[in-house]
Amino acid sequence: MFTKPLFGRDIPPACEYCSHVVRAADGLLRCTRRGAVQPFDHCRAFSYDPLRRVPRRRPQLPTFSPDDFKL
Repeated sequence: MFTKPLFGRDIPPACEYCSHVVRAADGLLRCTRRGAVQPFDHCRAFSYDPLRRVPRRRPQLPTFSPDDFKL
């Protein structure tokens, strides 16, 4: 039925996680439609591939000492 989209709905398009892009051995992105592209560029043929996207890391939680919990 209804499924929750991976990583949310507000994902801006970028060639870095498009299904038409292949990462070459030299580290550059090669699009099957446009050739060499920049990671955060996009075109009309953008097709989101959730498995290519690397989510941001969660922020590190602060550490507490026992003195923080005393009244």
